[in-house]
Amino acid sequence: MSDETKQSPEEWFHRKATDFVESQILYHLNRVGVWHALRKGPQTAHDLALALALVPEVLGILLEYVVGVDRLLEHDDEGRFRLTAFGQDVLTRYGRDGQATTTYNFFDVRVGSYGPVWAQLGALLKGEVAYGRNLKRDGDRAEEAVYTVSKRLEKGFLGIVDSVAPEVIVELGVTSGLLNVVGTERPAVSLVGMDRKEAALKRAAAKASEEGVEGIAWLEGDLFELESWMPQSMPHQKGLLFSVHFHEFLAAGIDKVQAWLRTLSEELPGWTVVAIEQPALPLSARDSVTESEWLYNHSNILIHHLIGNGHILSDVRWKRLFSEAGCEVEAIHPMEFLGYCGYVFRL
Repeated sequence: MSDETKQSPEEWFHRKATDFVESQILYHLNRVGVWHALRKGPQTAHDLALALALVPEVLGILLEYVVGVDRLLEHDDEGRFRLTAFGQDVLTRYGRDGQATTTYNFFDVRVGSYGPVWAQLGALLKGEVAYGRNLKRDGDRAEEAVYTVSKRLEKGFLGIVDSVAPEVIVELGVTSGLLNVVGTERPAVSLVGMDRKEAALKRAAAKASEEGVEGIAWLEGDLFELESWMPQSMPHQKGLLFSVHFHEFLAAGIDKVQAWLRTLSEELPGWTVVAIEQPALPLSARDSVTESEWLYNHSNILIHHLIGNGHILSDVRWKRLFSEAGCEVEAIHPMEFLGYCGYVFRL
């Protein structure tokens, strides 16, 4: 874990304040295209601002601050800003390449999507606002972040696909981009994406087309109303149904999800269902996992439980959820990223 306990109170205070401010700056620099532009080579703040239609003075001040407090950027002898070797590594790690451009996840969830929540946190604490009524997150930012994070799950998911060898794969909630990976790497498999939002389906279809994947069937429907999205041919195929959103399905209640699983077992007997989740870590695991996994885990719990749009379960409780619904757990497949697991079970 972190060695913050070795810091003086003053060092701790100023580091927390700096990290808070810088995370906002890095997020907004990303949204206007600065990081993508800097990957092309060193540039002055004026040239960057001219190319991106930004205010040169403001951009220069922000870039100077990042140079001063972090290791992402540096000046060259001509006053141009350039990425350091570490900065290049960060962009590589948090980028997702498409055919047209590269998207980056620079605090898209914690700063971008949940910015409105943090701004109203005092009012939320006092009960003056309530999520879903007069307080909302930026759902588009959250969706884009899921797409970027899911890139780290590709290898693990393909391993599950190969072990099941399905004829058809259905994704519930289409923000991961994992269907595109299967379409590229395992083109013989039929693919279906289901979502209750038409806009989400259109964005997913556009991303698939951008990545050269055609032929995915996009279905609009309510998860819990099978007749709204399940074609009559599905029960007669060997299928795999998966989602990275099971924790959000639980916002409707565990009883409702378990009832849905029982109905699903009747409609699609023998199908494989995969819930890709990062289970909540117990306090006893604090010294046995990396700091990155520990901090990510607690942030994931916070942002979902705070607004009530999902529930993060422990490993034991995820297994119990499925077994109590009459589903046979076949495997817990490590996804090789921040403790995520593929809970593979048979209907």
